Amino acid sequence: MIYSLDPIHRSILKYSRAQAASPGSLLPGIAAARPIACPWLVLFFIVSFMGQPLSKAAEYLLPPDSGAVNVKSDLTTLGIHTANATGNGSTDDTAAIQAAINWAINSNARYSTAKVLYFPNGTYRITNTIQSRVGTTGFSSGWRSGMILIGQSTTGTVIKLTNSAAGFGDPASRKSMIITGSENPNNSSEAADGSGNEAFRHQIHNLTIDTGSGNPGAVAVDFNASNRGTVKDVVIRSSDATKAGVIGLELRKNGDGVGPLLIKNLTIDGFNVGIQGQNSTFSSTFENITLKNQKVAAINPGGSMFTLRKVISENSVPVLSATNGNAHVTIIEGTFTGGGSSGTAILNSGKLFLRNLISTGYGKLVDNNSGGTPDVTGGSGTTTLAEFSSHPVEYLFDTAARKSLGLPILETPTYTNHNFAEWANIISFGATKDNSGDDDAPAIQAAIDSGARVIYFPNGAYHVRSPLYIRNNVRMILGFESALRKASIFTGSQLLRYDSTQTVLIRNMNIFGEIVHNSSGSLAFTHCDITGVQYTNTDAGAGGVTFMEDVISTVIRIKGGHRFYARQLNTEHNITEFENNGSTAWLLGFKTEQQYNILTATNGSRTEIFGGHFLPTIRHPHPPRC
Repeated sequence: MIYSLDPIHRSILKYSRAQAASPGSLLPGIAAARPIACPWLVLFFIVSFMGQPLSKAAEYLLPPDSGAVNVKSDLTTLGIHTANATGNGSTDDTAAIQAAINWAINSNARYSTAKVLYFPNGTYRITNTIQSRVGTTGFSSGWRSGMILIGQSTTGTVIKLTNSAAGFGDPASRKSMIITGSENPNNSSEAADGSGNEAFRHQIHNLTIDTGSGNPGAVAVDFNASNRGTVKDVVIRSSDATKAGVIGLELRKNGDGVGPLLIKNLTIDGFNVGIQGQNSTFSSTFENITLKNQKVAAINPGGSMFTLRKVISENSVPVLSATNGNAHVTIIEGTFTGGGSSGTAILNSGKLFLRNLISTGYGKLVDNNSGGTPDVTGGSGTTTLAEFSSHPVEYLFDTAARKSLGLPILETPTYTNHNFAEWANIISFGATKDNSGDDDAPAIQAAIDSGARVIYFPNGAYHVRSPLYIRNNVRMILGFESALRKASIFTGSQLLRYDSTQTVLIRNMNIFGEIVHNSSGSLAFTHCDITGVQYTNTDAGAGGVTFMEDVISTVIRIKGGHRFYARQLNTEHNITEFENNGSTAWLLGFKTEQQYNILTATNGSRTEIFGGHFLPTIRHPHPPRC
C-alpha cells in the first residue's frame, strides 16, 4: 500500500489485498479485528478483466402514462412551450428544448422526483447552447439541478448543432452545445460557468450528440454532476469532414467541482481532445469508453481524479496526457491502436496505476515523469502491460505475489422488455402519487404479484405503511426519478425485501428506507438514491449478488458469501460506510464523506476499491489509518 497527502488532504492507496488471513482479522497481516478508518484517502484497489468493445444500447421505449415528458408531443399539452420539438432535422428545436428544460429544472421536485424529458427518435437541430439554467439572474444565477435527457435510442435520437452555427467558429473562444451546472455558486466565477458541487442528478442517456460541420470552436458536452449523475449509452461526434471541434466531453468546473459521477458506454469520435478534465476535488468514474480520431489527446484529466475501466482508443495521438502533477489516474483494461513508432500512448506527471493494457504501434507505452518507476517501451507490434504503478507500492501484509488481488468482475445486468402487456403501472392498481396521507403498499404489492415483469412508478412520490416484497415474475422496477417513502405511520423496519431468485433491476428510483437482500439471486440498482437507512443482506446462507451503478446510498452491510459490485457509489453518513463480513466486494469509484470508518472487513472477506475518494469534510486530528 502507498499513501501520500497532498495540500488538499487527498491520498493514494494504490492497492491492498483486503483478504483476511483468518476470521476476525481485517487485512492479511493485521491480527486485531478493528475497522479501517481512512479519512483523506484516495484508493486504487486493482482488478483484472480484459476489455470488450462497447455494445449497442437497447431502445428505451416508454408507455404513454410513464410521467416522462415527450418533447415531440407534450410541450404544448402541458403549456410548456408554444410548439413541440419536431426532431425532423430541419426545424430549429432550440427554443422548444430549452423551454422543456426550464420547466423541468425549475420544479422543486427536482430534488426527489425530478422531471424526465424523453426524446423519441429523430434529429433535433439546435442553433445555440442548451443548458440547465433558467436565465442568468435570481436564485443560483439561474443554474438548477436535475436536467435529465433520455433518448429512444443511441443511433436514432440525435441532438445536432446546425452547420456553421453562430458563436461556434473559433477554437480560441470555445462554446458548448450542452451544459449542466451547479446550484448555489460560491462566487461570480462559479455563477458564470456553473461550477460548484450541487449539480445533483444531471443525466444524459441513450442518444447521439453531434457538433455538425463547420464548428471548430464547439465543445459537445460541458458536464457537471454531483454525488449522482451520468452520461450513459451516448455517442458524441463531430460530423465535420476534418473531425473539427475543441472537446467532446468536458468536465471543466473548478473548485469543489465535478463529481462524483459515472460516464459509461460512451463513444467519442473526433475533436482535439476527447475527454477533458480540470482541477476537480472529486472523482469521475468511466467504464466502456471508446475514443477515436482525436487530434491532440484522447483523454486529458487535468488535475482531476479519473478512474477508467475498459478503454478502447483508435488514435495516433496519446491516449492519456496526464501532464498535470495533481492528476490521479487509473486505467484497467485498455486496448490502444493506431500509434506510430515515435508516439507515446500514456504521458504521466501525476499519480498513475495501470493494469491489463494492450498497445499496438506506439513506440512507447508509458512515459512516466513522476514517482520514479521506469518508462514502459512499446514497439511496432503488440505490447502487453500487466500492471504498473508510477509510485512505489507499500503492503500491509507479506505475500509472494506482490500484486493486486484481481477479483473476477461481473458486469451490471441489463433487461429490455418492449411488450407493454407485461408491464404494470402501480397507479392502475390504486396507487396515488404525491399523497403522503394514503397507503400505496397494497396497490404496489398487487402490481408486483400480478405476474407482470416490469413494474413502473410514474414520476411522483409514493408512500407506504408496510414493507414491500420483490418476488414472482418481476424483472424490473422502473421509476422516472420516482420516490418511494415510508408513510408517517409505518409497521415494520425494512421498506423493500428482495426474495426472488430472478435477476431484478431497479432503475431511476429514490428509495427512502431499508432494502434487504435475502436471496441467492441478483439485484441491481442503477441511477438510484437509497436514503436514510442501511442496505444489507440478512441471511448468512443466502449468498446472492448486488450491483450498484451511479447510486447514492447509506451504509452497506454484506455477509454470508454475498458478492457486491459497484460503479460510482456515493455514501456520506455518520457511521461505518461499508461493512464486509465474509463476502466479496468490488467497487469502481467509491466516494464517502464525514470522518467515520470507511471500510470494516472481517471473516475472510475480500474487497477491492478502485478510485476511492474519502472526504472527511473537516481536518482530522489524526493521520489516515488503514
